[in-house]
Amino acid sequence: MRVINGKPEFTGISDVVGRVLKNEGFFALWKGFLPYYMRLGPHTVLTFIILEQLNGFYNLVNGGANVNQKS
Repeated sequence: MRVINGKPEFTGISDVVGRVLKNEGFFALWKGFLPYYMRLGPHTVLTFIILEQLNGFYNLVNGGANVNQKS
């Protein structure tokens, strides 16, 4: 946090949000969302695909036992 003359630039999260809304507009709160999602989206999809494949392999090896089944 930047301090000027011993006084913080912002007083809290509501001050930050208020200033962003006032100076840059409502949609400024979502700046950078698209690049973030374009990076994270494929990772999430691949994670679920690989998880399903591993779950199927586990069921095949263990004779159809459910991975989430409690003993």
